[in-house]
Amino acid sequence: MAACGPRDIYNALLKAGFSTNQAIGAMANGIAESGLNPETRVVDSNGYHSDGIWQFNEKSYPNAAALITGNCAADITAQVGLLKASVSGQALAGSSAAEVAGNFAASFERCATCQPGGSSYAQRVANAATVSGWVSSGKWPTSTAGLSGSAQASSAAANGPDCAFGLPSVNFHIASTPEICLIKKATLRHAAGIALMGAGGMVGMLGVVLLAAFAFRASGAARVAANVAGTVTPVGRAAKAAGAPARAYRQARRPPPPEPQKASRKTRSAKPATPGTSAAKTKPAKPATSGASGSGGRQLTAEQRRELAARANQISTRVEPAGR
Repeated sequence: MAACGPRDIYNALLKAGFSTNQAIGAMANGIAESGLNPETRVVDSNGYHSDGIWQFNEKSYPNAAALITGNCAADITAQVGLLKASVSGQALAGSSAAEVAGNFAASFERCATCQPGGSSYAQRVANAATVSGWVSSGKWPTSTAGLSGSAQASSAAANGPDCAFGLPSVNFHIASTPEICLIKKATLRHAAGIALMGAGGMVGMLGVVLLAAFAFRASGAARVAANVAGTVTPVGRAAKAAGAPARAYRQARRPPPPEPQKASRKTRSAKPATPGTSAAKTKPAKPATSGASGSGGRQLTAEQRRELAARANQISTRVEPAGR
């Protein structure tokens, strides 16, 4: 990485006015914060982004996002300048690079384990020895890859514009988790296309089935096939016999046809008289009972009663043949 390696950061610190021990102590903390990668931008534990080599948190430094532009040489200069304006006093005190690294961690970075006795404090003091070896030997790493605590720019780019959903990087000051893209936008587009094709195929198949069923019913083929199956194949005959109770049940459930309306008695035609029968039958006179009153209320004598009975018998004898 041209003009963006650890040596370029060290030279920028010396140029900004830091001493050798201060520059080494600041770089020792930069290894723990970002792996000396000036393009690192991650979500910190407080929910805000932290940017650059020393992970300036945007809650405390609202304009820190402007420190990352993609031009690493310019970004190193801007980040060293902000550090020079922000750090002072006890954070830069110390008679050795290791002592400055510890004070820088405890007074400026102030992470959970950055105090004396904490794991991150010890790591940063140890990093000072590593940077001192680079300075004394002149053998500088050509890139920031592989440095402890590194959150590489490649990880930050994992959730790029082609990523639909991913997990952000989180800086724990001891180390940073990389960003992970879980689903690419291209994968979502492919899945959506496959789902639409499947839905369209199902709708088309349903339409074909309905059209075939309608045509089969309209042509009368269903009725013919049922009749043939019912009379030819044993299975068809068995199915027809099995369906007989159901048909009988449906027939029984049908309402009976309406009965023809009966003619009213008043409108019935008169029954024609049988030939030889008189229209009005003459009933035989009822014989007068004994003790019946005659005309005028007089009592009939026994003689008169016998005579009336004889006449009634004669009349009855004459009328009876006419009624037979």
